[in-house]
Amino acid sequence: MRWTIVTLTDDTLKIKDEEGELITLKKDATSEPDIDITLLYNTWISETQDIYTFNNDGNGTYKAKEETSANDITYEYDEANKQLTLHRVNGKVVRWTILSLTNDTLKVKDNDGQELTLTVYTNTAWIELLYGKWGFLGKPSIEFTNKEGNRLCTVYEGEEAPYTVAFKYDAYNRIYFFENESWSGGFWQVKQVTQDILSIDVFSSDGENLTKESSMTLFRIPEPDELVVGDESLLYGDEWTSFSYDDGSPITLQFRQNFSDVIWTEGGDKMTFNYTYNSDSHELVFTVDGETEAFKIIKLTDHVMYLAIYENGVLADGMEFRKL
Repeated sequence: MRWTIVTLTDDTLKIKDEEGELITLKKDATSEPDIDITLLYNTWISETQDIYTFNNDGNGTYKAKEETSANDITYEYDEANKQLTLHRVNGKVVRWTILSLTNDTLKVKDNDGQELTLTVYTNTAWIELLYGKWGFLGKPSIEFTNKEGNRLCTVYEGEEAPYTVAFKYDAYNRIYFFENESWSGGFWQVKQVTQDILSIDVFSSDGENLTKESSMTLFRIPEPDELVVGDESLLYGDEWTSFSYDDGSPITLQFRQNFSDVIWTEGGDKMTFNYTYNSDSHELVFTVDGETEAFKIIKLTDHVMYLAIYENGVLADGMEFRKL
C-alpha cells in the first residue's frame, strides 16, 4: 500500500491512497504523554551549549555559552498548558511549551515556535573523583558510591549514623540529597575534590532564602589504610597540610631537622616552636611557650601522616596531614 502525503501540520495529516482518495487523519490528543515535572529538577544543556539548572523550589540558573558564570533565574510551570515560564535577571521572559520530558531529554517549543532539544548535562571530571570514603585518621565520615547507576551517600557520623540516601549532582558541582521523600532544597557545594581532599560548603534553603551553614574539608581514606610508620626522615622536606574542623581552612606545618623546630601556619598566623620525636615509641611532642602537647604518630609515609591523641589508651582526638 502506498500513500502520498498531501499536507502535514502539528495535528493533521492529509494523504491520498493509490486510488486517489483523500484521507484526513487527526492527532489523538489523548495520546500525548503526561509530563512528570519532577524530572525537570536537573541541569540541562541546549544544542547551542547554553546551560539551565532547575531546582525544585522555582529557582535556578542560566549560563549562556559565551559567559563564564551563571545568572539566577526563577520559573513557574503551568501544568494545564504544559508551559514553562523563565524569568531572567535582566527582565527577559522566556516561555517554553514542554513537548516531552524524560530522565535525560527535554524537548520544548519556544516563543517563536522553534523546537529545542536539551539533554542532561554532567561534568564527570569531578564526580568520578568524588566516589570513595572520606574522613580523618582513617575513620570515615561519608562515603559516595555508584552501583549500577544508583548514586548513594552514606553518612557515618551523627545520631542516626550510619544512614544512606540517594544523591544527584549538577553542572555547578553541587550535590543534592533525597531525604524525606523529596530532593532537599539545600545542597553541598563542592569547592575542590582531588585524589586527597574533598572541600565542601553546606547550604540550606527554606524555599526563599539560601544560607551557608558550614564548611568542611575531608581526606580520602586509602584502600587499604595500613597503619605503618616509616623512617623519621619522611617528616622533612615539603609542607604538611591539614584543615580546621571548624571551617575547613588550611593548617600547614614544616619540620626543620637542623633547628629541631616546626613552622606552623594557621589562619594567616605563622608560629615557630620546638619539637622532639622518639623514633621507638613514635611520640611527637610540641613545646609552645613552655607548654607541651604530645601526639603519637600512628601512620607516616612520604604522603600521609596521622597524629593521634590517646586518653586512657583510647584514641580521643588527632590530626591528619598530607603532602599536597
